[in-house]
Formats: sequence, structure tokens, C-alpha cells
Amino acid sequence: MLRIITDRDRITSLQSEFEGILQNAAEKHGQITMGYQGGHEPIKASWNSKLGIWWSTHKSQNRFWNAFGVEEPKWDQPKAANNVICEINIPYVGVNRRVAGAFLEDDDGQIYLAHSGKRMS
Repeated sequence: MLRIITDRDRITSLQSEFEGILQNAAEKHGQITMGYQGGHEPIKASWNSKLGIWWSTHKSQNRFWNAFGVEEPKWDQPKAANNVICEINIPYVGVNRRVAGAFLEDDDGQIYLAHSGKRMS
């Protein structure tokens, strides 16, 4: 059976571990312009060609923000927006139904990163 991890310290530790796994997989790091509905902004991102994805992580108001895109980003091009294809955001503590991501744990202690399937509006 899977259980949602709700403890603040445990979530923070798992997010840190997740970021470390991503950084170990990165072939390239740099500045990109992220496009989203209503605007764009510069962010630090990483890329892995074998996986064919880029990602960026940071702390937001009430969650860990984990954004992903496909295709190699347009590096250091302020006017070239790179679109976010998927976000798996994790609340800092507890369960927040407005934030669609979570860390789960099974009976054997295996950890999973999950998404509820909730679409961004």
C-alpha cells in the first residue's frame, strides 16, 4: 500500500535527494527563458539528452516547484521561450489538493514521486 508522506522534514529531505538525482543526471546547466501563460522569466535549468528533457527546481510560496520540458532548451536566449510541459510540485507539509505532486512510500520503504493528474489551469 502507498502512503503520502506529509512530514515537513521528510518532504524537504526527499526533495533535496530528488534534486541531487536530477543534478547527477544533468549533462548541461545554464540560463533559459521559461515561457508560461501570461509571461516569461529567466530560470536556471539542466538538460539530459538521453532522457530528452530539461528541468528546473526551486522553492515557491507554498511548494517545491519542479518543472520539466522536452527538447534541448534554447540556452542564453532571452527572447526564446522554453515551455514547461509538466510540473510536479510538492507541498512543503501535509496534503494540499491544489498542489498535484507528492512523495509516496510503500510498505517496503520504497519512495515514489507521484502526480495526481490534476491539470494546470
